[in-house]
Amino acid sequence: MSNGVSQSVQSSNADSDPILDTLRVFTSGNNKNCYNFAASKGERVLVRASFNYGNYDGKSSPPTFDLQFDGNFWTTVETSNDKVVTHEVTYVVKRDVISVCVAQTKSGQFPFISALEVLSMDSDIYRSADSNYALLLKSRVAYGADAIIRSPTDYDRIWNPAILGRGQINFTDDSLNFAVQDLPLEVLQNAITTASTSDNLILASGFPSNVVSVYIVIAKIRCKEFEGKMHIEEKITVMGAFECVPAPTEEKMVKE
Repeated sequence: MSNGVSQSVQSSNADSDPILDTLRVFTSGNNKNCYNFAASKGERVLVRASFNYGNYDGKSSPPTFDLQFDGNFWTTVETSNDKVVTHEVTYVVKRDVISVCVAQTKSGQFPFISALEVLSMDSDIYRSADSNYALLLKSRVAYGADAIIRSPTDYDRIWNPAILGRGQINFTDDSLNFAVQDLPLEVLQNAITTASTSDNLILASGFPSNVVSVYIVIAKIRCKEFEGKMHIEEKITVMGAFECVPAPTEEKMVKE
């Protein structure tokens, strides 16, 4: 990338990766600046773009701009004074190149980028999702974990620890020694449960109010043994509708 100017943030986020302390900002007047990567047609990839404003320009005025992939609108990036903003998409490449662009949409608000990662994934991950759809990450949560889980053996996906609510209990099962396809062992070793069988687990999604298609994965592992006969009934309510989910939450799926 020859365009843009390299800058360093003035206020570093203690919780962020040091690599995000630098950025490239585009002030040349071009409406769109792009990064291109070689790819194999039909390959499934994970693309993650991170933005850490950090008051690099001393104006305390974080910009807003658009993010695009392969010529498609991805999202509007609303950066923050004190938080790292990250957007992630998983999709099947339709050409032999991947293009990620930042586009200026407001006068005087210059787009920038702190980190851009492109990771190849196994073809059978998210295999039940239509390959013509892009999976735009809404949330990826490791319930019961007390720290971010991130592993190179899991395509470097970032699993955020849950914020437990009232009436919920988290526990760890170190005896678990197997991973489920698409899910790393470190995530499956942590879980949350209710204090009572009459309580509900409420897992906030934050989905938008408009109609969208969603791709949800819920991993459930029974870690306790029960004596005698027992009838277990589970209901999962999604946006007010009841659905039965046998087992394998995670991606938001939107067709551009």
